[in-house]
Amino acid sequence: MTSPDALGAPRPATLRTVHPVAAVSFGLLCALLGMLPWMVTGMRLPLQNLWESETLPESMPRALIPLSNYSVVVTSAILVVGAALGGLAVVIARVRGRAMSAGYVLAGVLGVQIGALAHAAWALGRGLESSSRANLYVGALVGAAALTIVIGIPILLGIARGHAAPATLAVATSAVALSAWLPALVFAFVPISAQVPLVVWRTIEWLPLVIAGIAIGWCGWKTAQRAIASVFSLVIIWVLPALATAVSYGIGSRIYLQFPEELFPASKQVFMMALGTAGQGPQRIAITGVVAILAWLFFRTRNRRGEPQGDEPQLSPASNP
Repeated sequence: MTSPDALGAPRPATLRTVHPVAAVSFGLLCALLGMLPWMVTGMRLPLQNLWESETLPESMPRALIPLSNYSVVVTSAILVVGAALGGLAVVIARVRGRAMSAGYVLAGVLGVQIGALAHAAWALGRGLESSSRANLYVGALVGAAALTIVIGIPILLGIARGHAAPATLAVATSAVALSAWLPALVFAFVPISAQVPLVVWRTIEWLPLVIAGIAIGWCGWKTAQRAIASVFSLVIIWVLPALATAVSYGIGSRIYLQFPEELFPASKQVFMMALGTAGQGPQRIAITGVVAILAWLFFRTRNRRGEPQGDEPQLSPASNP
């Protein structure tokens, strides 16, 4: 006998449990895959404004995370994508008839990401000038990365458990991270001087929105919880990229490092502009909304034809974290 999982796909009534060591290993692999755009570049720290001595880019120390005021968005993206891949690994295992503990996968992801952050903080701290502003700089970058790691926990668990509302919110947040992760991956493999075909950039631009739209369409709005999750997911698609643009602009400028009192007003102005057509905010909402409606119609039609779509996952106890 088979029964539907949370995504509507048939699964065996009895799931075979994945060994804890294997589950942790999958988490390790997912975290490393999230770091792929950085690993391919050779993992040399970006040049730093507060570096103690002048150093060529190829002479910068290696670090497992690109801690820099110029790389905050990319750093957040590789951490969030790694966590999302961990949740996806649990879902794929379930569809294939395996019960893999999300808790063990999470342990593997956190082990890699926390270790990588500690190594990057050590590498950065060794080379910076000895000053209070350098200490503040390291603390801010490490704090931002640590916060992203914490945010990755509900993202991984939300996707892994497959409950409609939290899974949709987790997918929408991951889609925003993917929109920064994919360009970083392309630039890691392709020289800056090379011309990338337009279709590649269009795919990079549209794919995260399509993924978010499908998740919203699957979630729907037949309950208050689902409706709130769907609406808030659209808000995430609209607001988070604008926030990332503002943060990248503000802390990535040497001027505002010297005049921090101007940082917030300038970032706020860029944020408001990014919410509008200049930042393609309405375009993102429109694309995601159209895909969500089409996906909703698809799932609704499938349900009317008698194909089951479970509202919540019916997992064996062995599959729970």
